[in-house]
Amino acid sequence: MRSHRCLLSSVLLVGSLLPIASWATCDPSANAQVNLVYVEDFAAGANAGQIVKQKVDYLRGIMSSSAFESIHSIQSSVSLYTESENDNKLVISLSSQYAGSFEAMTQLVNSKHHISIDISQCN
Repeated sequence: MRSHRCLLSSVLLVGSLLPIASWATCDPSANAQVNLVYVEDFAAGANAGQIVKQKVDYLRGIMSSSAFESIHSIQSSVSLYTESENDNKLVISLSSQYAGSFEAMTQLVNSKHHISIDISQCN
């Protein structure tokens, strides 16, 4: 359990260092940015790309609701952490900008399986 807390602390630290768009001026085409972090068990030889694609498709599905006026591309990054010889974790970070209502924020926060979510919105 201790190693999971260390991994989570590391992931949250890295997540907090991700670049966030400058909010000095509001861009009406993208008034918000979301960053999500997922941690998945990863077996040697598994298809990391397919796991990331599933997360991207899930996020794209959420962002297809009417609460989102427009979305920009979804950026993804992946890291592999080995906690012990047979315990690998895939850390997936997704980021996107969008224009949307406060309901869009609610839908993102209520989405499933992320360990961390950060949303910045220019109102």
